Amino acid sequence: MTALLQYLREGFSTVISGVRRTAGAWRPQQLDDADFRRVLDAMPLGVTIKDAEGRILYSNPADAALHGYEERDLVGKPAGMLGAPAARRTAGTGPTPPEGAWLRGSWNARRSGETFPVQLRSNVVRNTSGTVLGVVTTCQDLTEPEEAIGNTIRRGLEDPLTGLANRAFLIELIHRAVARLSRHPDYRFALLYLNLRHFRAINESLGYDRGDLVLLASARGLRDVIRPTDVAARIAGDEFAILLDGLGELTDATRVAERIAARFEEPLKLEEDEVQVTACVGIAVGRSDARSGEQYLKEARVAMNRARAEERPFEVFDPVIHRRAVERLQMEADLRRALQRQQLYVVYQPIVDLQTGRVTAFEALARWEHPERGAVGPADFIPVAEEIGMVIPIGSWVLHIACAQLAEWRKQFPDHRDLSINVNISVRHLRRSDIVEQVSETLRETGLPAECLKLEVTESTLMEDADNQVTILRRLRAAGVGVAIDDFGTGYSSLSYLQRFPIDALKIDRSFIARERGDSWDIVRMIIALARDKRALAVAGGVETEDQARELRDMGCDRAQGFLYADPLRPVLAAQMLEG
Repeated sequence: MTALLQYLREGFSTVISGVRRTAGAWRPQQLDDADFRRVLDAMPLGVTIKDAEGRILYSNPADAALHGYEERDLVGKPAGMLGAPAARRTAGTGPTPPEGAWLRGSWNARRSGETFPVQLRSNVVRNTSGTVLGVVTTCQDLTEPEEAIGNTIRRGLEDPLTGLANRAFLIELIHRAVARLSRHPDYRFALLYLNLRHFRAINESLGYDRGDLVLLASARGLRDVIRPTDVAARIAGDEFAILLDGLGELTDATRVAERIAARFEEPLKLEEDEVQVTACVGIAVGRSDARSGEQYLKEARVAMNRARAEERPFEVFDPVIHRRAVERLQMEADLRRALQRQQLYVVYQPIVDLQTGRVTAFEALARWEHPERGAVGPADFIPVAEEIGMVIPIGSWVLHIACAQLAEWRKQFPDHRDLSINVNISVRHLRRSDIVEQVSETLRETGLPAECLKLEVTESTLMEDADNQVTILRRLRAAGVGVAIDDFGTGYSSLSYLQRFPIDALKIDRSFIARERGDSWDIVRMIIALARDKRALAVAGGVETEDQARELRDMGCDRAQGFLYADPLRPVLAAQMLEG
């Protein structure tokens, strides 16, 4: 009892509800144990302290009188004797919950046997080493007026349909867990967020009454798989949350999630039949950098949505992954506006004849100058554009800008009228039924001859739907447009299909050029031979040194591009290169 008093005296204002109202500006840490006990004795709110075995160590006069006892009648007795018979059965057989803090409406019994409604607020008390010292419970009599009090309990603490805790109550408990974590770094808790799959279909097909029965059965299922000290709550609709308070290890949270998933694999028993629903669970674990209950609910819900998307039973919230996801969503939003706000621009990387060193073509490349992030590389935003459907309007815009630019250079530099422009085209763009008509219209609008345009398609893109791609490429070739296979050598395409593709150039992937002499250069030789067999140009990408250029020249490679010749250039610098 002495150790408990000392602990409570030091942290009384955060342990027992109502002290600040009773004591005003009183500072509990200034009291000695005797003074502190006198304060407890004087409190109008019932206070009970029990040890780790569930035996009553102390009952203040208000609590003893409320139940019709003297304090001496209660000390040493099991605390369960104060509960009404039904409440004792609900509470289970364990004398003291091993962890947690919880607020609940219940029913207690007086010595006479009369039962009455109460609001109980309990806190597990541990010493600095984590050993359980006991449990402190405050008891508020809610008898007058009983109907109003019952409504208060239901509205303030419980979800009216399932009897689980409601959102507001759960938020309060999370706040308390966060405060405890700030005082005791070894303390562990977790929040689970649960969603029922197919619940909407049940509501729509069977009716809302049956849907309510599913929610009730789900609530029972949750009670079956959690500890008495854990708090299950209904957040909204078919979404539930569970606060796991005072975990031994954080892996305990995943084990609870596994039990929940297993429980919901079994059919839910309704009044006369069964319904099959499954659940996905998100887990947010207590962290020192997270401060609000709402934040934990949001994190657990994010993890739950990820579990749903990945079709997994549960997922643990990862702050790093979440930050990246948020950044990705922001990039999507920014990219949708980038074209309208003229943040995208086109640069041009020269392609040179390895024998003469003359510029024969440019590859047009999209770039993005973000107003806040600065330059965003194509490796970052092109995959995003693919996923959100922006790659087609971006590709169409690049095609038009590049064709118009080359048409202008052909007029500006008559000696370079044999120049061509290479434009990358995505698989989504290539699959459009009007792709040939769109390309032809762009050429007409810009005045660029069709033979001056080459569309670059990656090898992996061609192999996704090879039969259909062959047809499209043949139509483009019939319109006079050239075709180059980009990143060749990385997609392991079938040689039988390759023979069917109407191509004008094979672009050797830069990864083969960057490696030391060896097997990769044997692959380069084979690609050059294959291009020669197809009567197509062999173009090496990523050429950075004179030695690489010399080796490629000796192998019979036709063209090359890379930093050895120039970085991708803005139009003004590319024009200067043509002038020189």
